[in-house]
Amino acid sequence: MKYLKEAAALGLVAALCLGGCGGDQTVTEDNAPSDLLKKAAAITSESDGKDLEEVLHELVRQTGEANQYRLILEENEQEQNLEENGGKLSAVNTDYEVYDVRYAGDAHFYQVYEEQTSDSSTWELMDSTPNAITRVYVTPVKEDEFGSEEARVIVDSISGDPGEQAGNEDNVQTIVSNSIVYPIYLQTGSTLLLNPTEHPEDYNFQLMKKGDTYEWTISMKDEESYNKKMDQAYQEAYGALRTDIYEDSSFVLDSRDVKEVRIVITMDQEGTISKIENSTKTTAVYQDQSLDLTSNNTLNIKAAPEDWHEFFRTFFEQTANGKIGVADEVTILPKKGDSDLSVQSEDSK
Repeated sequence: MKYLKEAAALGLVAALCLGGCGGDQTVTEDNAPSDLLKKAAAITSESDGKDLEEVLHELVRQTGEANQYRLILEENEQEQNLEENGGKLSAVNTDYEVYDVRYAGDAHFYQVYEEQTSDSSTWELMDSTPNAITRVYVTPVKEDEFGSEEARVIVDSISGDPGEQAGNEDNVQTIVSNSIVYPIYLQTGSTLLLNPTEHPEDYNFQLMKKGDTYEWTISMKDEESYNKKMDQAYQEAYGALRTDIYEDSSFVLDSRDVKEVRIVITMDQEGTISKIENSTKTTAVYQDQSLDLTSNNTLNIKAAPEDWHEFFRTFFEQTANGKIGVADEVTILPKKGDSDLSVQSEDSK
């Protein structure tokens, strides 16, 4: 009798947990927490590409609106590229990091863009309006200033260009908004040769609830079919075989097959994206050599604090009136209340 009671209790728990007991839960149209996630859950390999494109656009737009189009984008990529030397295959590792602050302020698109690789770095600040674009290139004073607030930098150059007339106020706002979220859309598969929105039949789609977040995974469906289409698309785009390394028939691989394509979009129940992960794996084969090449990219997205608005406004006002000039040392996003940006001119150093 005791055994029967325990078995019945376990059966009840198991039944209740079919909906998810602390573990991952498949999200469907029936249990999706919002209309936008319901649309995402409805996407399958049989869906029209336009429906997928609409959902991706809505997710990106929701991310921008939820953060008032004031974003900090932090991107990290590790990639292995194929190299051939005397018939020997090898993988060359490359990596880069990007710290990208994009801020909508009135009719302004403000930006701090920092890109860092193993052997170089680029730092740029920009103020773009319909009437003018100002670009300021800087160099960090210390090597470990990447992605940090209160970073000290030296102004290398200041340049201005006429802006593109955008027409009415609504057009201006649309251009600013689109500029801010554009890098997010790029990470949703739009740069792939077999773009999911143009080839949804070549991808699987799965939406899962994991804790308080939702993960929408878009992944390669069938390896053989995918590679056949890749061969055709590559030849149409570049006029050469994917296996022809130098595109002159001097060195041709036996095969170069895509083994994995995966995009994971992490978001909240409203569809506000916080992270996008892209990963691919390709295997190159030549005679008795087989080499796996991988690429992994992660984009983290978060809101930019309002302090950035005051910094951008003050910084570009002071570059315009000459208070900040070439060779001056400036603080990016100084402590709140430090409106003069702690400018140290060349003459005072």
